[in-house]
Amino acid sequence: MVASKAGPLLAAFNQAVKDNKHLEPVDNATIEAGRSIAKAIDDITADPEASATDKTKALYLTPHLISILRELLATPAARKALGLAAADQKKAGRLSLIKDNAKATTTK
Repeated sequence: MVASKAGPLLAAFNQAVKDNKHLEPVDNATIEAGRSIAKAIDDITADPEASATDKTKALYLTPHLISILRELLATPAARKALGLAAADQKKAGRLSLIKDNAKATTTK
């Protein structure tokens, strides 16, 4: 049996885990649950022989994966709720300034 390559969702989940500075060893079970869900979604959605019903059922796992990401503080809302989204707020502030400048320029 050949080991399968990580699909796009599993790769994104793994990157989120890698980039997460808030994780501790006690989070390993949650991380593995997330990997399992991401892999299941990738495997089924990439299977050309899977039925449309099977693919739809696999996508119903997505909210569970999002819940795991939320628990790992790997969503913008989860970080914001704990005051960890300062960088995101700065980005939003810059975007607002750009939009305001664009509006001011077009109204002149």
